[in-house]
Amino acid sequence: MDDVALERKALTLFEAMLDIDDKIREKWLTEQTGSNVKLRQRVTQIWRADKAATMQTGAAVDAVEPLPPPDSIGAYKITGTIGSGGMGTVYAAERDEGDFEHAVAIKLIKPGILSERLVARFNHERQILARLNHPNITRLFDGGTTRDGQPYIVMERVDGTALLSWLAAGEPDEEARLRLLLQVCDAAAHAHRNLIVHRDLTPANVLVDAEGQAKLIDFGIARPDGEEVISDSAKIPLTAMTLTPGYAAPERLAGDASTVQSDIYSVGHMLAEMIDAPRAPELDAIIAKATADNADDRYPAMERLAEDIRLYLDGRPVEAMPGSTFYRVQKWGLRNTALAGAIGALVVATIAGAGATGWWWSQAAEARDQAEARFDEVRGIANFMLFELYDELEPVSGNTKALSHIADESKAYLERLSAGDNLDPDLRLEIARGYHRLSTVSGNPEGANLGRREDARQFLDRALADLDELHREEPGRADITEALASALYSEAIFKFIAEDDNEGSIAPAERSASLYSALIDKDPQSADYRFAWYRSRLQAAKPFVWIDKGPEGEARILKLIEELEADRVLAKQKEDFEIALASLYSELGYTRSWFLEVGKEDYARSLPPMDRAFAIYDRLFREAPAGKRDDRRLNLIATLFKRSLIHSDMEQPQKALADLELAERYANFIINRDPDDEGAKSRLDTLHSQKLFVLLDLGRNAEAIALARQSLAKREQALANEPDNLGYLRDVATGQQGLADTLDEAGQSAAACAANLAALDIWEEVAKRSEISSVDRENSLVPLEKAKARCRS
Repeated sequence: MDDVALERKALTLFEAMLDIDDKIREKWLTEQTGSNVKLRQRVTQIWRADKAATMQTGAAVDAVEPLPPPDSIGAYKITGTIGSGGMGTVYAAERDEGDFEHAVAIKLIKPGILSERLVARFNHERQILARLNHPNITRLFDGGTTRDGQPYIVMERVDGTALLSWLAAGEPDEEARLRLLLQVCDAAAHAHRNLIVHRDLTPANVLVDAEGQAKLIDFGIARPDGEEVISDSAKIPLTAMTLTPGYAAPERLAGDASTVQSDIYSVGHMLAEMIDAPRAPELDAIIAKATADNADDRYPAMERLAEDIRLYLDGRPVEAMPGSTFYRVQKWGLRNTALAGAIGALVVATIAGAGATGWWWSQAAEARDQAEARFDEVRGIANFMLFELYDELEPVSGNTKALSHIADESKAYLERLSAGDNLDPDLRLEIARGYHRLSTVSGNPEGANLGRREDARQFLDRALADLDELHREEPGRADITEALASALYSEAIFKFIAEDDNEGSIAPAERSASLYSALIDKDPQSADYRFAWYRSRLQAAKPFVWIDKGPEGEARILKLIEELEADRVLAKQKEDFEIALASLYSELGYTRSWFLEVGKEDYARSLPPMDRAFAIYDRLFREAPAGKRDDRRLNLIATLFKRSLIHSDMEQPQKALADLELAERYANFIINRDPDDEGAKSRLDTLHSQKLFVLLDLGRNAEAIALARQSLAKREQALANEPDNLGYLRDVATGQQGLADTLDEAGQSAAACAANLAALDIWEEVAKRSEISSVDRENSLVPLEKAKARCRS
């Protein structure tokens, strides 16, 4: 039997052995291999390697003889072997091209042994990692197939220490241990929000890097038949599950599917191992609640477990402790010793009112229980539908009708949950976030949406009003501040694009940036806060060119580029950093193209930053797995459109047309998968509005006229659906003007005059509702008035 045949036979037996009870596996293997000692030894070797989790994400260890490493895989140069297991080998590698070099780990399946089951397991890991983006979870950078047909994935390389080794080597204090565990909780919670359970949360699957950051690895993917979807309750064969002794929840030992509560059970045991007895009573209570035999008695969500740990660190009462008055007063007294001593003098007077106080406490406890029940409901139903389920479906074209139904149902839940007075601040925050999210998916052009602009405005107003009030009441709460900053950014986008209120969009963007700046002051290492801060500042800079202050907008963007390129915190984020940088370069080129004088030598300064942005987006698109390419398509569509404008102004119509046709292909790809995607159709219409002028420059007049009429008809239909939408009214005005210009260029003067007059009438209606920007006045009204005069002469 040659080596490849031996490997194939060994892998086949290994897969079958996974379904054999662990107690009789060795006997079964002996029966299956008979006198073939070499085969039995190879299966045993693979089995031991698999049990040792040698193929953990980005952190494999030597277990079996590795394959000779190739020189390169994809765009990555192989620098060494990290480890090898039954499925293949994990290599150390580095990028050998491009501006952003980084070290990675590449997992590669062995050649010649690719059974359907193993390939499915490998692809399953890739799909899971592609859906997760969290600083405490190993990241997926790339993936594909080698020339020889071997699947591979490129992951973040974790140069870290196993959790228990980190604990033994550094002997960190209790607070350091708990704060590290909070990172694990946050990572697991992120996975849960993406409908993924880890299934094997143990110290062995937590690495700690040199900066003290936890990295959660190995998402239960080294075992077949594991359940990924939380809601699935089907029984699973015990031998087919990832079960680390002492960490597996009772329901998993009974063969039930993994759930959020299963992961919570494992983290509870991890907490017990990280903090030795004797412990504080609060920690014992947290461990007991997290590891309760009955899953219903555990914390309902990983966030609630993490919150109890934070409460303990802050010296506040924890949920897991019995809610006695004495316990809560005791904790308050420890935090406020001076004030507690002064209040002690009032004890006698307090006793006199004990009966009333007892009644009040009973009422307060009842109110708290009701609030918590409703809080659970909003998170369990409205949040699931509006955030998790919507995010699960939204990237997949063809789901628009289902998403619309989800939005309607979520609105009904939010209205129901908003009923009543004196709502708990946490519940009010969840509801406000829900309305913000509902606004975004309904019709805010900051992302894919359902095209319901009026609904979006109503929901956003509600969210902003509630968040403003919460922030006034509790200005020190980071979660409220962040929620308000995010909603203000959405307000800026909505005013700028949907309502065409250029000047009015600056203030909410600047206030959003100010709030994020305050959050950064408290947490300078937060990448999320810093990215959001740059994003809001960029949005504040965009409108300046439209209010006749182009140089100021350019200066703001140049300052952002300079600061971002020097930002060491964000430079570690790799892909997100590149995307942020590309968006700044794209906007810099676009801004210059609008205020620099066309035809002058200086105008050429518009093109290089746009080329830089396109190069970054194009590379990221080509490197991205199929499931993550939709966002890059949108980036490319926007950048190609902006660059086509510059090419046109520089009298390069062939280059402009090439950009527009490539952008069209990306847009049509999305629309063909989902004809109900209003956002994609709107982008395509914008591309057509520019393409018709390029066709005229190339003398293709008939094509240009047909395209102009088609574009106008679509805009008129959008306005008919929402007649009070100012943005849609402006779109019709520019559509009429585009048709007039096209007809005039094609020599159809009479038809052009009629279209010009119709466009002027619409612009007059726009002027009645809102002040017209200087850019619109110069580029639309002035040419239309001149055309009107020519038509009458």
